[in-house]
Amino acid sequence: MAGYIATGDSASTSGGKYIGADMNSNSTKLHGDSSSKQYYAGDADLNGEVSLSDIIVVAKYSMSHASYPIDSDEAKANADMNSDRVIDNLDTSALIEINLGKK
Repeated sequence: MAGYIATGDSASTSGGKYIGADMNSNSTKLHGDSSSKQYYAGDADLNGEVSLSDIIVVAKYSMSHASYPIDSDEAKANADMNSDRVIDNLDTSALIEINLGKK
């Protein structure tokens, strides 16, 4: 991935491979292959699971990335649920749907 855009900020993904969330599944999956760093789609707080705390991190960042930064490239990749390279309310909505079991 050449770059990563998150509401105006640019950061590299440090050689990682992010594919995105499996929106047709009830679970969030680990993405990547054996030769690349792996990311958990939705794990914006990097605690190894997707939960309410990730929704809060992404929602706050969506409101004000200056006040609520996501500093890690890995966390930014995890937060971009729809893989459009922008972290916004669409990503928050996707996380909510996954946590409610709708996707």
